[in-house]
Amino acid sequence: VSHVDLEGARGNLRAEGMRGGRLLGFEEMKAQAQDAWRKELGKVRIEGGSPDDRTVFYTALYHAFLQPLAGSDADGRYRGWDDAVHRADGWTYYEFFSLWDTYRTQNQWLAMTQPQRARDIATSVLKIHEQSGWLPRWGYANFDTNIMTGDPVTPFLVDLWRFGALRGNERQAYAALKQNADGLPPAESRMGGRSGNESYLRQGFVQYDKAFKPKGMDVDPHHGGSATLEYALADCSLAQMAQSLGETSDAERYAARGRNWRQLWD
Repeated sequence: VSHVDLEGARGNLRAEGMRGGRLLGFEEMKAQAQDAWRKELGKVRIEGGSPDDRTVFYTALYHAFLQPLAGSDADGRYRGWDDAVHRADGWTYYEFFSLWDTYRTQNQWLAMTQPQRARDIATSVLKIHEQSGWLPRWGYANFDTNIMTGDPVTPFLVDLWRFGALRGNERQAYAALKQNADGLPPAESRMGGRSGNESYLRQGFVQYDKAFKPKGMDVDPHHGGSATLEYALADCSLAQMAQSLGETSDAERYAARGRNWRQLWD
């Protein structure tokens, strides 16, 4: 499989499905895959519990390691969010970022157990920003579905920064996160960003607006309460990054916005 071209698919087959110019058979491919997974799962060793408990743990570990997916071919080429072909030289480009579902726990787990992969993931997200002009919300291959509410990319990247996965790219990441937190992608952009920012920045909560036109399946003004909670969480995390980078006024502003959950009443 290649998202670039037919030759990319052939190159991947030569790199992963052939040995000595010979196609591997099913059993050989199966054994190769099992060996790769034993290596990955062996990065975490546990003791105690019942055999069933350990089976549950390693099944969950397997699930946690499944995504994001490698998006670059064996030769490093990948199709970017500008629909152009780029090359990841010395690193792996990743795609399929279900950020809303993963920023709370899986993201940190990968950073602890697969630090190089976490660094490549962080680099991939920054490449998405370079190529599309905005950070993603729920990236599917090389376009944004804009599924789910809130601003998950902010705590996602801030946590990767705290784990050292953004070392050397801190300022680039902060500029992208600041743009995302304080702005709104233009109407012609596929990117949704913080679609509830107009009301959130004005009054401290996302105004419920059922008539707001979405760019995807979900849109924040259709879910004002939960979007407000997610924005406030994102602002709180960004405040910590801003403080560490010496952006004191930004840190104070984002920290104040991090308390916007108090604007809601049940």
